[in-house]
Amino acid sequence: TATDPNGKVLSYKAVWARGNSTGYGSASTLNHAYGSTGIHTIIFFVKNSDGLEVSTTTSVNVAIASN
Repeated sequence: TATDPNGKVLSYKAVWARGNSTGYGSASTLNHAYGSTGIHTIIFFVKNSDGLEVSTTTSVNVAIASN
């Protein structure tokens, strides 16, 4: 979760590595469906209404769900 100490409006963006898509949203929750298993890198960006932007990178291990 991201907050701005000055109460500025925040926008959110996530870039899913492998170039298969980019997600945008005005909420801190973004969804993505992967087309393949394995370890995928995600870069999250948060920008305030003054244009200041920060980012962080993380990896997820995608597996097939068992029933």
